[in-house]
Amino acid sequence: MEIYRGAAERLVEIYDFDWKENERMKEACICSVEAMIANGLDSVIVFTFALLARIFIEMLIFFVTFGMLRFYAGGAHAKNYVRCVLMYICVVCISIFITRRCIVAADIYTIIICLLSIIFSGIINYKYAARQKNLGKRGGSYRRCAFAIYLFISVFIFVSCLVYIFLNMVFFQKIVLIQAFALVAQSIALFLDREACTNE
Repeated sequence: MEIYRGAAERLVEIYDFDWKENERMKEACICSVEAMIANGLDSVIVFTFALLARIFIEMLIFFVTFGMLRFYAGGAHAKNYVRCVLMYICVVCISIFITRRCIVAADIYTIIICLLSIIFSGIINYKYAARQKNLGKRGGSYRRCAFAIYLFISVFIFVSCLVYIFLNMVFFQKIVLIQAFALVAQSIALFLDREACTNE
């Protein structure tokens, strides 16, 4: 948006640096600052709303999971600001619904949802996760780290599911559903950004 762009340009101009021969660097700095401002403001709005709706912990769980998954997916995200805002709204609404009404009554359905979300996310990420050529020798370690993150999240979901089933702690069922929702949401974002991710 123009307001973010203008603020980013003013912040970049504060630095006493000769940009005349470095226009590409200047543009890259402006874009980075613009993204930082937009993401920061969006996060403040979302988490303020989460505090008012008393779902701060659930939203924090979602965004930590979503952030880890974005690293696994090579940073795939919505390509324009409007789509980002719509995804934020969708995240807030679904998190509220999951938190306020535990939509899964039976244990078997909770397990099925976990399995389907993990399988769906695994297929999408395996097929479309970024394969950057500029990683060079680091590519192997990058993919191992990414797989470790995905595996950790999957194990955490199942542990939360077992805690819910054996200790009858409903809050852990909500964690399971929110984590599963994060898996699916990131997979959808990755699928929408698949052209950029599959450029070899």
